[in-house]
Amino acid sequence: MPSTKTKHAKHTQTRYHAGYEVGYREGLQAGNARYKTLFEGTSIVIPTFNKVDLLRQCLESIRQYTDVPYEIIVVDNASTDGTREYLKSLGRGIRYQIEDFNRGFAGAVNKGLMMAHGKTIVLLNNDIIVTKNWLSNMLACLHSDSNIGLVGPNTNYVGGEQLISVSYKTIEEMHAFAHQYNVSDSGKWQRIDRLVGFCLLFHRSLLEQTGYLDEGYEVGNFEDDDWVIRVRIQNKALVIAGDTFIHHFGSQSMRELGTQFFTVNNRNQDFFHQKWGNPYELVYQAQQLAPRPSLHAEACSIQAFYPTHMIVKGIGPQLYWVEQGMRHPFHAETGHAYPYTQISQLELRQWRKGEEVSFEDVIAKWNRSAMHPSSPEAMQHNTGVIVEDVHGVLYQLNHTYRRRLINAYAASQWHLQSRPRSTWSDEQLNLYIEGFPIIAPPQLRNMEL
Repeated sequence: MPSTKTKHAKHTQTRYHAGYEVGYREGLQAGNARYKTLFEGTSIVIPTFNKVDLLRQCLESIRQYTDVPYEIIVVDNASTDGTREYLKSLGRGIRYQIEDFNRGFAGAVNKGLMMAHGKTIVLLNNDIIVTKNWLSNMLACLHSDSNIGLVGPNTNYVGGEQLISVSYKTIEEMHAFAHQYNVSDSGKWQRIDRLVGFCLLFHRSLLEQTGYLDEGYEVGNFEDDDWVIRVRIQNKALVIAGDTFIHHFGSQSMRELGTQFFTVNNRNQDFFHQKWGNPYELVYQAQQLAPRPSLHAEACSIQAFYPTHMIVKGIGPQLYWVEQGMRHPFHAETGHAYPYTQISQLELRQWRKGEEVSFEDVIAKWNRSAMHPSSPEAMQHNTGVIVEDVHGVLYQLNHTYRRRLINAYAASQWHLQSRPRSTWSDEQLNLYIEGFPIIAPPQLRNMEL
């Protein structure tokens, strides 16, 4: 028979576990609540790989020359040069994530974006030294016009119109130069067609409307151009804050690739062209269509350029049928595997949550073919179906609109090329108004996004 002492020990242990469970749940709830809480400041997201000395200079300059509220988030891509130890030595001064493997530039940035709490966000390379008034000047530019999507500074090392000529030789001389250069002056702000990703400032709302960087670009290069294109097709402006200068050492991580740089760069360039074709033509087309009312489209986000009547999945096993701006959960029957598109939680939340639909209803709509457009009920019936023109270009019909899939890659990412379709003449297609083109979603390798 157990002794009184044994009974007391078991009782104490039971109470301990019960208390631990209560404390854990309360802590989890408090953590989740805090995680979703934003602050009136800027999250500075810095991806890094090796080059710990450059990272140290970057962080020290932020602390010294940033005079507005901010947080620093560093994502380390499995560095081997002491970066891990350096980050751990900083205590609570920053938030950081140390990866077990190299996620590439896009993967590290996305992890940092997921961690960010600020209502504005800066993507910043690790080989940057910031200067006096850098962030306050860029914020003034960003807040000056609600149509501004991205703001970038001028610098000494970059390709494109953000490059300016400098004569300084030392870091001390650079700061003296920047002290005179960084005088707030809206007359020096310049709208532009391209910004480079070494330093990009934007509202959190733009991230929620645009989604994460495409992780189909391996290691680095072109992922910033890709993201900028997605911002521009939403008719958002890009601005150089010409009253802001920061120092850029330039391409330090990419230089470590040596001769592999060309292999990586060419592969990413090929992927960019496969995904976009001629992106500037697409931007022009999207901007021309922007004033039109977009029926059932989330016109203020990238979802305006996604198809309707498709299957998507975010985190976890739940599948959704997306139709006219709403996501409807459904459960696939065992033995049936309809292709879905993996998207981020950011993108998933842009579609309003609707009621659950049946698997049979999803199958019926997935396999529906177009009716002849002269039929009175055709417009309603044809919403969501795929047709092609005599040249093999695919379109999705959406009430009174025809929406062109920009290329075969976009069709494959949404699995629309496998849907039933019929060939229509130009005369039939022209009965529908031209709508926003359909682009591919970003590839994501991190299933936590």
